[in-house]
Amino acid sequence: GGEGVAAFLAAAEAAPLLRAMALLFPMSLAVQVSLALIARRMQFHSETRWTLAAELTAAAAAIWAAFDGWGAWATILQQYAGAAILLGGLGWAVGYRPRFRFVWHKLKGLLGYSFGNLGADLANFIAFQGPLVVITRVLGVATGGAFSLAGRVTDIPNQVLLSGLMSVLFPTFSSVADDPERKRKALLAAAGGTTAVLAPLMFGMWALAEPITVIVLGARWHWLWPSLGLLAVSKALMSPCGSFIPFMKGMGRGGLLWWFAAGRATITVAATAGGAILGGLYGATVALVLVAAVITLAYSLTVFRVAGVRAREGLAAAAVPLLLAAMMGGSVRAALAPTQHLVGSPFIACVLLIPLGGLLYAGLFLAFGDRALREVVMQALRRGRR
Repeated sequence: GGEGVAAFLAAAEAAPLLRAMALLFPMSLAVQVSLALIARRMQFHSETRWTLAAELTAAAAAIWAAFDGWGAWATILQQYAGAAILLGGLGWAVGYRPRFRFVWHKLKGLLGYSFGNLGADLANFIAFQGPLVVITRVLGVATGGAFSLAGRVTDIPNQVLLSGLMSVLFPTFSSVADDPERKRKALLAAAGGTTAVLAPLMFGMWALAEPITVIVLGARWHWLWPSLGLLAVSKALMSPCGSFIPFMKGMGRGGLLWWFAAGRATITVAATAGGAILGGLYGATVALVLVAAVITLAYSLTVFRVAGVRAREGLAAAAVPLLLAAMMGGSVRAALAPTQHLVGSPFIACVLLIPLGGLLYAGLFLAFGDRALREVVMQALRRGRR
């Protein structure tokens, strides 16, 4: 089937690579069992340790292979090395030993809960990866590669912060599912806290998109910075949603989560296609920003209703840090050109403006952020220093 998938992506030369990646799917599924056990036991230090080891080892293997002339196969080696280390390391940490035996009565009890979550995860996968497929088919492999590159850069804050956060939130929400007041407070704190941490990072990346593109990707990619900045904005607007998926799973609302994820995937793919046809890569990323705003609003209203939170109260918890982050980003963006002109270096400009933006956001947050939300963020930061 590798040839068919490669033809669909308009990249026939990638067929051998796609066939080689087939075994990654069962390996990734096996890793998910260990991750679920870690979340259940709250052993997140094991996940952090083995994930770090897997990422560093896999990156080192890929770099060696690239210098040795492996070409695109270096990325295949990277994927398999990382997956193998995670599978073995996490399995050892939690004592998971897969066996070729099904316990049918337990499986039957899990199917109803799992199908909704599985469908939602598949739909979310399409929403995340669908734009890349559409852009590759409409604008070509080279433009698709550029879009993927920009996406990887803007995904760094999410990968660093959200992956661990979502693992913690799921068991937390599950434990308060039967207590309406604790459930309401937990969701408000999680939605506001997630936004307060992620939104300034993403708006800061938007503000400094031009020098970041040159520093990270090189001067030949300078043309990509507007699209990279717009991708950062789209992810900033989606930052309140980082707590919504674990909340809906924790409440056992997989069916509703599936329908919403399916709608999100459909809208995202359609909007990206329209934007790419009308405005190229820039048009596609503009479309993603508009979709992010609509999806976040609709998702927020749906989740707040499930949690018994008033729409006005819930939207305020997420909107205040989002607006403060946008104000900070706008100020840093305005200061970028004169700073670069003064120091003559994009790197030095970033070194100066990043702490300035952090101080500005901290001041705005302390002045205008909700008191309860400030306490949540401060507690999280204190725990992080321990």
